[in-house]
Amino acid sequence: MSKRFIIVVIFVVLIVSSAVFVYLQRDINNKPKDKAEQYTEPQEANEELYVMRDNGRYGYINRSGLVVIKPQFEDAYDFSEGLARVAVQHKYGFIDKSGKMVIEPVFDDAGDFVEGLARVSTDNKYGFIDKNGNARIPMEYELVSEFSGGLAGIYVQGKWGFINNKGEIAIQPRFNNVGFFKSGYASASENELYGYINKKGQYVIEPKFNYANSFSEGLAGVGINNKYGYINIKGNAVIELVFQSGFDFAEDLAAVMQDGKWGFIDKKGDFVIKPAYETADGFSEGRAAVYDGKYWGFIDNKGNIVIKPQFNYVEKFYKGLAAVRIDDVFSYVDLQGKLIWHEVENIEIQGPDGVLGRLIKMKAQSNQYDLAIKYPYVIDMSNNELQNKINELFKAQSGADYKGRPDETFRQDYDVMLNKNGIISILNQSDMYMKGAAHGLSMRSAINIDMTNGKLYALKDLFKAGSDYKGKLDTIIKDKLADDNIPLLREFQGIGDKQEYYLTEKELVVYYQLYDYTPYAYGFLEFYIPYKEITNFIDKEGPIVRILE
Repeated sequence: MSKRFIIVVIFVVLIVSSAVFVYLQRDINNKPKDKAEQYTEPQEANEELYVMRDNGRYGYINRSGLVVIKPQFEDAYDFSEGLARVAVQHKYGFIDKSGKMVIEPVFDDAGDFVEGLARVSTDNKYGFIDKNGNARIPMEYELVSEFSGGLAGIYVQGKWGFINNKGEIAIQPRFNNVGFFKSGYASASENELYGYINKKGQYVIEPKFNYANSFSEGLAGVGINNKYGYINIKGNAVIELVFQSGFDFAEDLAAVMQDGKWGFIDKKGDFVIKPAYETADGFSEGRAAVYDGKYWGFIDNKGNIVIKPQFNYVEKFYKGLAAVRIDDVFSYVDLQGKLIWHEVENIEIQGPDGVLGRLIKMKAQSNQYDLAIKYPYVIDMSNNELQNKINELFKAQSGADYKGRPDETFRQDYDVMLNKNGIISILNQSDMYMKGAAHGLSMRSAINIDMTNGKLYALKDLFKAGSDYKGKLDTIIKDKLADDNIPLLREFQGIGDKQEYYLTEKELVVYYQLYDYTPYAYGFLEFYIPYKEITNFIDKEGPIVRILE
């Protein structure tokens, strides 16, 4: 990768394995159907749907693991009150369970529908819309929180207050931090200490805590001097502040840490499940995720292992399924641990006259450092010499020989953004985290290649010679910057000689790394340029013409 850190070479044994991951190693009776057989129509309007991912695009599956809304979105979230927020070209809108876009993607940011309203933002100002997409509360606030208990937090000139669902000020902004209204109270802080206020903004539990969570099942987790416990709505400590950390009560149990290990207590403060785990999460649908130091699994409310630790990542169970990663493959399991769906990692390469071969994921790991790099690998091509050439290019362009380093967690994966008529566009993303750092760092690199001859395409190869493609793209990008009011860290310098980009079936996407022009919180700066906007100066013998055929 062009911006990878230069590391002193350390002896590391790289273990290379095919992308035929866990799903091919499991019992055939438990394996979901092939992707080609997974598509179906929604059976009913109230059918539960779950976010899925396929080659960098998000869609939705049903409870059986069948795809009912095909992958097409850049980002997607769970349905809430019948609608789900999705992203198209960096803008958020909302779909219904048929996949129909019922609120057009015009917002820079959005939240889920809660109490009939969803927070939305344009031009760095927030407000709320209803389920018809109508503005119910004007976008005039710096930040807002979702509604809870009939009130939503608003951030005005450095202070938080609350409004009601008519947009009227219910509590004047005066707090440095606030939580959600649960059991009628919200945590709030005006200085360094937290207390709890009622819906008039009056303190009902005086500020004396260093941190304070929202109420859950009648109790709230609070902390003083790095000691954690639980209070009731009267402010009485019903569970003494003796723990190192803890989570909210859920299904009558709370995960807490004692002596560096996590277990679960009841509402009397007694351990029901003794501290034995490196970390843990709260209960949902009778299951709680626990981490044994290597993998995540699930226990029941008596502490029995019901799904053995085997996952790299887990989320809570949601209406019968939990999102997990098996060998870093995005998957869903049911309450018994049965694999319901997995992301397909075996792709047929579409050529001008049929299938050219198959693209699978290889994985480079280290027995010395916390490193895993997935990179593309071609098999089943009729031309072995070309296949070997392309595989060498893929490995080099993906930085698969990176060795890792001490105190670093490094993960890399890729998505196939385009696979048409012999042209493939692959987008690599590496995520690196150094121990003790404030946050991780992500980088991208793209591979744009003609699979019929192994030619790599630089941006200039897409356009006619002498067409001043840089100047024309600069004009398009500057217009987009102005239209979207994107805050930049520095003035846009224009298209570079080694400009990074990738291709889709509909557009050229020019992108920049984190911090190139925008702050970390913004994410990668991308410009989607439809082919119809650049038709006049593309190379008529180049890849875009083949994509459009």
